[in-house]
Amino acid sequence: MRQLLTAALLALASPVHGQGIEEIIDISGDGLGNALLGPRAVAVDSAGNAYVAGYGSSTVFRVQPDGTTELILDHSGDGLRPLVSPYDMVVDSADNVYVAAFDSHAVFRVTPSGVISAVLDTKAGGVGVLENPFALAIDASDTLYVSGFSSDNVFSVTSTGTVTELIRSTGDGVHALSAPTGVAVDAAGNVFVAGFLSDNIFRISPGGRIDQIMDATGDGVQPLTDPRFLAVDGLGRLLVPGGTSDNVFRVDPGGTIELVLDASGDGAGNTMDLPMGPLATGGGDFYVTAWGSHKVFHVSEHGVVKVVIDSSGDGSGAGFLNPWTLAHRAGQLFVAGDESENAFSIEVPCKDPIGTNYCGPANVNSSGRPAQIAAAGDVRVHFDALVLEATQTATNQFGFFLNSQTQAFVANPGGSQGNLCLGGSIGRHSADIT
Repeated sequence: MRQLLTAALLALASPVHGQGIEEIIDISGDGLGNALLGPRAVAVDSAGNAYVAGYGSSTVFRVQPDGTTELILDHSGDGLRPLVSPYDMVVDSADNVYVAAFDSHAVFRVTPSGVISAVLDTKAGGVGVLENPFALAIDASDTLYVSGFSSDNVFSVTSTGTVTELIRSTGDGVHALSAPTGVAVDAAGNVFVAGFLSDNIFRISPGGRIDQIMDATGDGVQPLTDPRFLAVDGLGRLLVPGGTSDNVFRVDPGGTIELVLDASGDGAGNTMDLPMGPLATGGGDFYVTAWGSHKVFHVSEHGVVKVVIDSSGDGSGAGFLNPWTLAHRAGQLFVAGDESENAFSIEVPCKDPIGTNYCGPANVNSSGRPAQIAAAGDVRVHFDALVLEATQTATNQFGFFLNSQTQAFVANPGGSQGNLCLGGSIGRHSADIT
């Protein structure tokens, strides 16, 4: 006898057509005389406010979702240390913004209320020396990680201000670390560091053990040269762009190295030149900037490569040149153009759970468990990226998804062993669940 799946899911599809690319800030900055020059770093907070840092203008702007733009940090820094040449930014769980100032050898924090302070400077809390902070990362406990490009080291700064030097030029004691650029941290607390001049990648365990996990030989076929920023995807795999080797590698937790993108880009004429900043958005998908070819690529978990923005920018006159890093929140990708002196928001598919379950739990079926349903992806129709999933279904039975815009409750319809939680006009998806 057919058993109905009695848990139901509420979700709304939004029929928006066409991927949206919007210039959110340009060289005029806030329009009040505070310019944006050479933007490299972007970040986004929990409210969807975007942050854009001008390397050349030594300014940081907040751009609200409605377009309101305000200067939150300028050359004066915290009043004691100047802000010079911001390189990277991250946002913590309390929406504090951290800014790595490359040429002032400091990292600043800007609170949501606008209080500015330096959380790290050249003295590095008395445990070392910080010179030219390049990249930042932050973990789930709001511990900040900072790479010192010219001091050949990486520091951690806890939310309470404790500073620790995690690695220095000696690397793992066998392989040296020279000019660290990218830094990333995984869910287990492992910290990853890229050596720009030493062409290698180190892993630092939560206990402090340091291992070189990748060197200039890359995957043994394709080399790794001049690695830049790093990211960890939703499956715990490290993404490593080779700046001048024009490739991106993925390193799994077991140490297997895989080439996932090379200079051919999407294979359809959109080449990748000088990849800089990868960004993982959930699962195995990721995005990466290509500084030299003025593009951002999306690579799906199945290896499908697409261009999401190129030098044409928004297609309406706002061009896009030389991107560095990326930020993402709730279906919006943010990226700055260093030489075009602007920043964009780009509509991209979500990978997050969708909807609210109701009318459950389901009755226990022949598997001995109640069936469950879930949805994930993006409710915007034009992305075609909504995934429905049924688990713990009846043994050796087929099923199908029903949909409606109306909630209801009908017990054991048609003599079934479950309940129907839909009313009104009901549709059926064509594909069976097996």
